[in-house]
Parts: sequence; structure tokens; C-alpha cells
Amino acid sequence: SIISFRPRVDSILFHLHGYVNTEKLINNTYIEIHLPLERATWDMHIDEYVQQHGENDHAAGYFTPQTISRDNLFCSFKQFINGGSLEKIDNLMFVPLKHAKISCESLHKTRLANVNITGFWQFLERTHATLTAELNWAIPTGSEPEGEYLFEPIVGNGKHTELGIALTSNVRLSHNEEKDRTFVWFARAHLTHLFDAQEHRSFDLKNKPNSRYMLAQQLTDDVQNNLQGNNIEAKKQFNAIVTPIANLTTPKINVAVKAQFDFSTYFGLYQEDNQWIFGYRYRTRSCDDICIIDKCDELQKHCWALKGDAQLYGFINDDAFALSATQQNATINYGKNFPRNGTTDDEIIATAQQNNKIDNPQPATANNQPLMTQPNGDEQINTSIQPRILTRYDIDLDSGQTTETTHTIFAYFQHNWHRKHADPLVAIGAELILGREGKKTALLECNNCLNTALSSWHFYAKAGFAFN
Repeated sequence: SIISFRPRVDSILFHLHGYVNTEKLINNTYIEIHLPLERATWDMHIDEYVQQHGENDHAAGYFTPQTISRDNLFCSFKQFINGGSLEKIDNLMFVPLKHAKISCESLHKTRLANVNITGFWQFLERTHATLTAELNWAIPTGSEPEGEYLFEPIVGNGKHTELGIALTSNVRLSHNEEKDRTFVWFARAHLTHLFDAQEHRSFDLKNKPNSRYMLAQQLTDDVQNNLQGNNIEAKKQFNAIVTPIANLTTPKINVAVKAQFDFSTYFGLYQEDNQWIFGYRYRTRSCDDICIIDKCDELQKHCWALKGDAQLYGFINDDAFALSATQQNATINYGKNFPRNGTTDDEIIATAQQNNKIDNPQPATANNQPLMTQPNGDEQINTSIQPRILTRYDIDLDSGQTTETTHTIFAYFQHNWHRKHADPLVAIGAELILGREGKKTALLECNNCLNTALSSWHFYAKAGFAFN
């Protein structure tokens, strides 16, 4: 299949803005309060072109004692990635993808993003310029990332409390009283810290990119039928349950961000009731500090291991016996038993079914009899003595660490009307945002972080009232 994505984010904002004059307490100071209510719509617009539909069944022993018909399997990647389930298959429990899913439809959330309280102190004022210091406090009221979807709608900043400082410069470059026209230059530097917040996030396994979408098999300590490998008793045995790795590697975590830096500058033209603004913004955020707090995760409750392309059953005549075959070196692209590009050669397939490339392969026996690769077969199969079990230390926290760095060019126009009790306004604007590749950021170095900032363009319209 060929998979393509066209991510899109749409937002509707209702913004309440309050102003408190504190001149009587401290000269040249005031407080602003922002209450942004947002409805966010996120859509990956996933599209799949199936180049060649699968035709082969799963052979007996690959997942179950019996052959699994192609009709009982997924017919597209979208079915799997959207959390689809399979029809009941005898002797197998397939747990659908529960985390890191990609929705085939748009997702929505409506929240008050946060409560922003900013104190301003204009400590320097000249005829043509001012300098203002800011103290910012953001109280989180938005949505917490739940880890169910890869591209889930987020309102606010991920439920982080923010504390920051800023310095603003406003310079009047020219002024024409006769035409009521003013030309200004504005610059603002803003540094904030994001305190701990809890969320669910999906991770890959170490040195296995995208392994969250591989399959894991559950093993049990209750070994049946005296399963052995080369006369050594197996300590684990396949328990007839498989699940995507993401279901095991999406713990609850604490996330903090040491520093977030924003610099913006623009030129503005103010004439009568109109404003024209053209500017640039640079934004960067340091790597997440991540700590797993979910001590009772699934990897501790049960034994799980990578399946890869291992055969999970061996046979004595027509009787099937679960193995302990695991394949730690498998990747999202291929297993180790079969050739990377697949094969139709019967001899190669027969050799691959012997499990020669599993972890710690040893000739398998059950009830002191050799196990074969197929019902009534004559090739002995291998099992792992002992299997490689996944632990929480196999989780690659770096694969879920993120940063953001963007360069933005923006333009904005606003028109105001002056009325007795309220001043209506309308505005339109556009932004071109350029995200960076997944490399470390220059200002706040992040060697292992993935830059998740999207390159995108935005267009927005605004209407409102200012009450005196």
C-alpha cells in the first residue's frame, strides 16, 4: 500500500479579554486577563492506495494451530491503524490497537484553553519609544493528551501551568497628525517554563523506529506438555494472545518543559481606524523532561515478547503445541526467518518455518517427542530457550521526546468602529509557518528530540467588541 497524509487543524475561538488598571498601586502598571474558549478540529486526512491485495492465508502454526483464512485478516492498513478488530479467530485473541491510532475521520474538542494573567510594567517611556516588562501566568484548563490517537486534538498547552517573563519594545518611527497616521516598530522576547503535567504518550522500543506498530505475543509461566528445547525445560510458553506494541508502551507520564522561547517583531501602520501589521516570529521549545509514573503498566502485569515472523506452534502429527519462540531482533519492516522481500520458494519457506532465526533457538520437543513445523511434517521446529521478555527498560523514551522550532511570517489587518458603549472590530490575517527537520534546536540543544512543529499556512478572521 501507499499511504499519504494531509494534516489539517481548524479552530474556532471565542476570546474574552479583560483589563485592570493598577496605577494606584504601582505607577505605569496594569493587568490583562485572557480567557480563550476554543473548538479544535484535527484531521490527518489519511489516504491509502492498495497496490496489491493480499492473497495468502496464514499457515498453520504461524499464529494458531490451524490455517487462518485471508478473509479473516485485515484487508488494508487503515483498518488496523484505526483500531479495527478481527472477526473471532479460534485459538487466538487479537487485541486491537488502542493507542497511537490514526483516525479516518476528524476529531473534535471544545475547552477553555487556559486562563492567562499578565502583569505589565512600563518602566521606560520616551517621546518615541517605550520599554515594558511582563510577568505571565497561565492556569491550565485545556485538554490533556490521552495517547489514543497519533494526531489528537489538543486545546491549550497540554495542561501545563506556565510562568514566564517578557520584554517588549515599542518604537514610533513616524507620525503624521494631519493624516492621523503612525508607523511603529514592535519587538517582544518571551521566556516561559512549563511545569509538570500528566499525560499518556506512546513510545517505540529502543533502536526500533515505529516499533509501536509491531506485534507482541503474551507468554505464560504455566508451561504445558513438558515443552523443552534440546532437553532444557522452557520457562515460558505462548498464551494465544497478541497485541500491538503501542498497547504496552503508552504509560502515564510526567512531562515538564524547562524553557520555551518566543521572539516576535513587526512593523505596524495605524491610520484612523485601520491597522496594518507585517512581521516575523521565532519560537523554540526545549526537549520534554519525561518520567514514567504508571508503575502498574502492562509490561509488569504480564510477560510479553516480540513475535516477528516466528512460528508459534509446533506439531506432533495433527496435534499442536504452543512454543516459546520470540524474536527480539525483528523490526517493523521484516522478521528474521523469512527473506526481507518475501519469497514464493517452497524450500526457503520450509527452512524459515523451522524458526532458525528466533532468540536462542533450540530443537523443540513436547512430551519427549520432537515438534515439527507443520501437521504431519518431517522438519523439526525450534523454540527459544529461553525467550527474550520485554520490560519497561526496553521502552525508548527518546522516541517520545519532542521539541518545536518554527519560523513564522505573518500579516494582519484590523478595522475599528467607535460607538458610545462599545467599539466593534473586524480583522483578517494570514501566517506562513516553517517547521524544522527532526534535528536538535540551535538555541535550546535537544540531541534526541523530534521536532513536531508542522510546516503550514493559516488564515483567520476575527470579529469582536471592546467595552469601555
